[in-house]
Amino acid sequence: MKPRILFILHLPPPVHGASLMGSFVKASQKVNDNFDGKFMNLTASRSIDSIGKGGWRKSLFIFSLLLNTFKSVATKSYDVCYVTITSNGTAFYKDMLVVAILKLFRKKILLHFHNKGVEKGTQEKKINRHLYQFVLGGKRTRVILLSEHLYADIKRYVDPSRIYYCANGIKPLSITLPVKTPGQPVKILFLSNMMVAKGVYVLLEACAALHQQNISFECHFVGDWLDIQESEFVRKVKELNLEGSVFAHGKKYDAEKNEYYRQADIFVFPTLN
Repeated sequence: MKPRILFILHLPPPVHGASLMGSFVKASQKVNDNFDGKFMNLTASRSIDSIGKGGWRKSLFIFSLLLNTFKSVATKSYDVCYVTITSNGTAFYKDMLVVAILKLFRKKILLHFHNKGVEKGTQEKKINRHLYQFVLGGKRTRVILLSEHLYADIKRYVDPSRIYYCANGIKPLSITLPVKTPGQPVKILFLSNMMVAKGVYVLLEACAALHQQNISFECHFVGDWLDIQESEFVRKVKELNLEGSVFAHGKKYDAEKNEYYRQADIFVFPTLN
């Protein structure tokens, strides 16, 4: 008999790192061939710009999520319960309630973090220290991090013996690179949501420094407009005198997105998270 796993994970929409990885897990042939899995969607937001905001639809979703979690573990035996937990903010409290139900039934829990923020959350509110200890503590709870460099974020709550490391990955792409000729400007690619936290303005300042040194370059921003609006971005580009060097293209998917990767010389990821 295959091990039975309850997967409670983020799934699109919206499309972001955690939900994309969640869709890979759900579609994985290896996962489905080797485990008897039930999949539940942990995503309360239907769009990127609604993340962190409230509303009656989210409240109804959370109630349904908690009820379904309770029914799932009360009516069926699972060897492991896998949860892609959010590290802090409002979503953490929602995920904590899910974990509380699993702990109530004394389940083995595997918590998979796709971001950091536990230490920040600890500093923001005193009660969070007790909540993190509850969620992350216990011999039946294990944690997956993307990298050993992220262990410092949770080290006060989790012993190294309860940690696993698993980097994100994507399917390999077969791309033919374009032929470059001498004298062409260096093409820089930023591909993420257009948010302050993703380092958009940090990269613009770096571009301004390149421009001041008379370095020939093009910087292409590809991503959905979120807390940075297009008008704000254009204004900042003009302020830095980068109109001929910096270009924003909005969100792109699949073949269009891959073409930007193909044309780029340098991929930058100046995230502040």
